[in-house]
Amino acid sequence: MRLSGWILALTLLSTSTHAHTLKDTQKFLVKIVGKKYSIRSDVFQKAHKLLVKGEFEQATKEAMSSSDFYELKVKGFASKMMTEDETLDHVLDDMLTTIIGVFKYEDDARTLLTGDFVYAPSKRVYIGRYSPSNNTPYQRLALFPSFSNLIEKRSPQWDLAHKQAAGLLTTRGFASLNYNAGTNRRAIKQSFNSFLCVDIEKWRDKSLPDHWVRRDVNRRPGGDFRQYQNQCKSCHSPMDAMGPAFARLNFDGNRLIFSRSILPKYLQNADVYPNGYVPFDDSWENIATKRHNRAFGWSTDHLSGSGIHAFGEMISESVGFRKCMSIRAVNTMCKKGLNYQSEWIEELQEYFKESNFNLKKLFIKVAMDENC
Repeated sequence: MRLSGWILALTLLSTSTHAHTLKDTQKFLVKIVGKKYSIRSDVFQKAHKLLVKGEFEQATKEAMSSSDFYELKVKGFASKMMTEDETLDHVLDDMLTTIIGVFKYEDDARTLLTGDFVYAPSKRVYIGRYSPSNNTPYQRLALFPSFSNLIEKRSPQWDLAHKQAAGLLTTRGFASLNYNAGTNRRAIKQSFNSFLCVDIEKWRDKSLPDHWVRRDVNRRPGGDFRQYQNQCKSCHSPMDAMGPAFARLNFDGNRLIFSRSILPKYLQNADVYPNGYVPFDDSWENIATKRHNRAFGWSTDHLSGSGIHAFGEMISESVGFRKCMSIRAVNTMCKKGLNYQSEWIEELQEYFKESNFNLKKLFIKVAMDENC
């Protein structure tokens, strides 16, 4: 295992002055956990003793077992991943808490997109019923010291999901950000941003056919057909082909809603272009598979399907998902901006797969690497 430069330096300094070693222990904790500690704290003392003995991996694991790590580093990782503006301090909700739980209890990270469960406040601290209509229990949970020790997995995710549970995609938190009003196209863009680390400007493709583009898209914006062909079509063709995956999900009246029929928002503004595509069910197809989009490494078994669960499987089974989680781990622990082409990211995504998609193990490997 390769060790980071500052950890190697710490090895050499382990026989040096006590004050200098304390300084390096503090630096270690700031890097791993994200905060400074009193040298008398249990977290500091445990880390210090392990580092002085040269047990760097165990020190990293010990630091990552602290509630501070989950409530600072992991919550920040989750918040930045799931919000459009990539804020680090999004309000605690079922979406972020589920990411924290999957990380802490070392669940398969693919279940973030496919699982029929949610992490909720433990029944030991009853602070309100987990509900699709409010976020109150999570807001109360956030007020507890060490709240990450007070969460538990609950399954099924919802009683009303009609077998369409899809991890974070069917949490109230994700719905409030992406299914509120609009046309649900925002959910596709955010899914690619969050789980594939790619903005639509990089996966748009004007060479794709437009037979999936819905009726609310003007084919001659401003009277210019070329603008549609060169700009609008490049985004709407792949987006609208996958769009029906979200056609039964809504957020209205402050509530996550599962509909048994196609939502009216998918049929609105039909007079803009009456010959456009009319979704009749939630079947979808991924046509963003050629040219530059081969980089996503799609699984050929998951290029089409029905509903949101199948869409989540498509994302989670791609190489792009593994690379994105690796990129986000590096950004969180090392503050480095890397991309799909990085040799280190290629190495990490393979390790992530071999570790059964364990985010905690991925973060430990990243933190211990000489590149970090």
